Formats: sequence, C-alpha cells, structure tokens
Amino acid sequence: SGATIRVSDNVVSGFMPNADSFGGAFPVYFWAVFDTPFSSASTWTEGDVLPGAPVAAEGAEVGAVLRFDSPEVRVRVGVSLVDVDAARATLQAELGADQDIEATASAAEATWTEALGAFAVEGGTDDQQVIFQTAIYHLLQMPTQYSDHDGRYIGFDGAIHDAEGFVWHSDLSLWDTYRTAHPAYNLFYPAKAADFSTSLLRMSEQGGAFPRWPVAQHEGGSMIGAPADIALADAIVKGVPGWPVDEAWPRMVAQARGDGSFPYNGRPGIPEVETLGWLPADLFGGSVAWLQELAWADDALAQAAEAIGDHESAAHFSWRSYRYRNVFDHEKGYFHGRYSDGSFSDDLNPLAWEDEFVEGNAEQYLYLAPWDADGLAALLGGEEAARERLEWFMTEARYEGEVFGPGAYYWHGNEPDIHAPWLFALWGDGAATVRWVDWVMDSQYHVDPDGLAGNDDAGTLSAWYIFAALGFYPVAGTATYVLGAPVFDRAEFPVLGGSFLVEKVGSGRVVEQVELNGRVVDEPTFQHHELVPGGTLRFVMGS
Repeated sequence: SGATIRVSDNVVSGFMPNADSFGGAFPVYFWAVFDTPFSSASTWTEGDVLPGAPVAAEGAEVGAVLRFDSPEVRVRVGVSLVDVDAARATLQAELGADQDIEATASAAEATWTEALGAFAVEGGTDDQQVIFQTAIYHLLQMPTQYSDHDGRYIGFDGAIHDAEGFVWHSDLSLWDTYRTAHPAYNLFYPAKAADFSTSLLRMSEQGGAFPRWPVAQHEGGSMIGAPADIALADAIVKGVPGWPVDEAWPRMVAQARGDGSFPYNGRPGIPEVETLGWLPADLFGGSVAWLQELAWADDALAQAAEAIGDHESAAHFSWRSYRYRNVFDHEKGYFHGRYSDGSFSDDLNPLAWEDEFVEGNAEQYLYLAPWDADGLAALLGGEEAARERLEWFMTEARYEGEVFGPGAYYWHGNEPDIHAPWLFALWGDGAATVRWVDWVMDSQYHVDPDGLAGNDDAGTLSAWYIFAALGFYPVAGTATYVLGAPVFDRAEFPVLGGSFLVEKVGSGRVVEQVELNGRVVDEPTFQHHELVPGGTLRFVMGS
C-alpha cells in the first residue's frame, strides 16, 4: 500500500511499493547513508512538508527534505526486496564503510571489462566491433539478480528463501529470450545459465508453475507459449551443469501434459491438440500462434527427454510437436485459423494481425518451425519452393525498408520470424543465408541511437547479432547450430571447460569450405558437443 521513509543522523531509510501492473506489486527497501551531516531534516507526505520537522512519514507519496552546509554531498545506497535491515547489510557487504564513488566506478568498470574481455575479436569494421561489444553488454544486463548478498530472496510464494548454491534471478523475458539469449547463456556463460535455470525451477515450486515472463517475485503473464520449457530444455541438451535437472524434469513433464492444477501458465487446449490435432480458432484466441509456439516447446521437451533417457516422454512430445502442421491450409498456402469442425477460416489477410496470430501476421508465422525445417519445407512444396517463397519474403522486407513499428514481411524488431534467414541453409542454400544475414546485420544494427530494430527484448536482438557475427546460429531447444559466415577474421570466446576459436581465412563473402576441429563440414549444421570443451571453426572464404 503506502511507502515509509525515516531520517536518522546521516541516514535516510524506508521502503516503497513498486506497483507495476505488469509484474504485480512488490516492496523495495533502501538504506541511504550520506557522507555529510544534515544541517536540518524533515519529511513530507502527499506533497506537504510535515510540521515540526518529524523524522518519519507514511503514505502513498512520501519523501525527505534535507539541508546541508556543504556544497558537495555524496550518498551510498543499499537496496533489498527482503527488509530494511537487509538493505543496510547489503550496503555494508557491497560497499563497506567508506567506499567512495571513484572506487565503486572503478570496480564496476573492472567487472564489465572482464565480462566483455571474455570475447576477443579481430578484424571486421570499427562499427562491427562496436556493435558486437555493445551486444555482449546488452546481453548481460538481464536477467536481474534479486537475491541479497547473503542469498536471501522473496520467492513466488511471498516467503523468504535462501538461495543455496545459486544466485536468484528474475525478469526473464522468456518468449523473446528462449530464441537466442538463453542459447547464448548456455554456450558462453554456463554458470549464469545454471543460476537462471535453478531460479525458474524454484519459481515453479513456490508459485505452482513455470512462468512465461517472471518479473521480480511474480508471473507477469505476458505473451504466449511455454518458453521456459525451451530455455530449460536447451540447457539440458547442451549439458549445462550445476542445476538440479532431476528436480526440474518431472515438473516440466507434468506441466506440459497438464497434470495438476496450475495457478498460471497452464497450457491451453491439451485435449483438443491431442484429439483434434489443433487448437480450434472458434475456442481459442491466437490459436495458430499458440499451437506453433507449443509445438516448438514440445520438440524441445522431446530432445531433452532423449538426453535424460525418458523415452516415453520423448515419443509423446515428439508426436505432439508435429500437430502444428494440421493448421496449414494447402489451398491458401498459409497457417491460419482452423475451426472445431475441421474447416479453415475464409477471411485471411496475410499481412494483417488476424486474431489467430499474436504480434505478427500469416507471412511472419509461416516460418515458425525452424526445429522442423524438413517438415516445413514439405508443406511449402519442397525445398526449392520454400526457398523461393522465403526469398520473396525477405526481398519484400528490403523494399519495405526500416519501419518504426510492425513490419509486414520479415520484421527483425520482433521475435516470431527472426530465425528466417537461417532457414535458407537448412533448405540447401547456405549462400542465401549469408547474403540475408549480412543484410540484417548491415541494415538493422547501427552505432547510432537507433541502433536496434526494436526493443532489444532483454538481449534477444543482441544475442542474434553475436551469433550472426560469429557465423553460426542456434536452433533453440536443440543441440544444433546452423552455419553462416563470420564477420571477424578471428573470434575467441569462452565455452564450458575451455575456449573456442572461429577463424575466417580469405576475403569475400562466399563460403568455400568449413572445417570444424579438423574435419570438413559438408552439412549446413553442427552440434553443440563439437564446440565444448573447445576447438576451432575455420571458414575459408572467396568472392
């Protein structure tokens, strides 16, 4: 409800409720220590200074009025979501009794230098170097650590918990980040990935379900699908250590099967998907988008089940993952709404945000199955026909130019189709992947203030650039990477147990040969275990 503020000696403390409607209300406690004594102090509430210079105030809007004799004042602030004492302890633990601004800034700079220095790149243009390093910086800004220095945090049940053996994080924009950011964490920062995975598990235990968009200590409920399944499955198939997979897996299976009661984020229409074979548009909003997203999650679960050895679950989720094909209308050539009686909707405008889609249109959702590239190509009339259609889709986007808001064709500023250029390689045309990925990097990323095509979505677009610049791209929820071409002559980055090197030999943008750890790669893909615990990916380029 209201906030509280107190003034004592050279300290101002209290709490305020963060009433953000997206994630629900939660308190933020603070302890602020000033290096200069107050010459006078009072508090105010609802805009009025309280008479008699009282040292505390409560209300919807409160604050302090502080006066100093010194022209320069410095303040050190500790925060916590647990209580005021925890905020005070956090300040002491993180800044000590007298750490000044210069020392704090120096420590922060050292931390970021270490994080960015994990990637060593040579070559490329100056702008490509800046964009690449900025992308790493953006990637590491979220998720947010919410546990205190002693490991205490407020869980999804509102109770205080101890984060034993991990660091509690929230603010996971999963509908976005499962596609690129979580594969980046799992590859480059496995220790952080373990923290994120464990945090998601504890959310499911304390709140009753895996979230879609956790914010602070609540489920935000934004967007669609089961993205936590894909993020966690990606960690499982890539062997990210240090988190309790054995505890998470039964909960993942139960939620995906609809076994139990879920206070939030229960999958819609499981009986309809498993009997009819689709989510009927007359019963479910966003029916096509939901079905496609859940199909990707089911495939990821099937991959994880095989890695774990749960063959029954693997078979079931694999079978269910292909149900998305049932809403492809061969007459119209698009995925779109199908009713309970089996008929398709008649009124389809491929460029409009129809009810059966979510933040996208039929053109953009046509390609939302990179994990089933062969099956998708078959629906589109074979690989040649699929490539021709995708070429048209990308070309129309180039004609459309940069847009401020929803694009009608390939729209890099949002998530459902950001993998589309990589489908060319999966459909037998790696050169087209390089050509269109280069176009995206050159046209959608800049060093100016408008340097991203849209909201970075917690590092999603930045992680896309990191992978593209390195020359390969993850199919989330699988151990597969799709080959492109690097922009740097040499790039070295950390992986679990070592470091990996990507080399580009020769000029031009035509890939003449790819060598991975000494073997020539004839396929458009390679597997995660070939990157870990280190090695070399070598691109021989021509023009």
